[in-house]
Amino acid sequence: MAAKSKRLPNHHRGIFARKNIRSGDTVCVMGGRVVHIHEHNAIGSFGEEYGIDISEDFSFCPANERELELMPQCLINHSCAPNLGFVDTVRLVAIRDIAAGEELTYDYAFILYRHPENDFEFRMDCRCGAPEGICRKRITVDDWKRPELHERYGEWFQPFLKRRFAALKRQN
Repeated sequence: MAAKSKRLPNHHRGIFARKNIRSGDTVCVMGGRVVHIHEHNAIGSFGEEYGIDISEDFSFCPANERELELMPQCLINHSCAPNLGFVDTVRLVAIRDIAAGEELTYDYAFILYRHPENDFEFRMDCRCGAPEGICRKRITVDDWKRPELHERYGEWFQPFLKRRFAALKRQN
């Protein structure tokens, strides 16, 4: 990954570009521990905070701080105006040009999914800094269903969510 981890003023971490990145360039090929939804629940809050859903039933999910350091994709923060998106299940690409030093972000709607057998209830107040009308102010596990996000960023969602959204549209 052509990026580095950095502590942010709010005590969280983020990933920042080490050099200029062109639109379409692959920024990250994800890897690490893949866990089933039932195992994800057993990992607890650490897994919930850093997990990345890659299908209805599986997530990349570090179990502890050591594994997190080996899975930098889990430190990429949310933005309602992201600069990264998924071209397949494991590859994140730049969806626009990114300047050296800029924080790398994707929209959590691209990955978050509520499994029917799981009571996962993710909610987050958003402080991404996107312009008024773009920032949703509140991020939830059901944001992937929002039609306006699919109009704006539909091609950048995880493939399993693109399929689910298409099925949801057919039902309506």
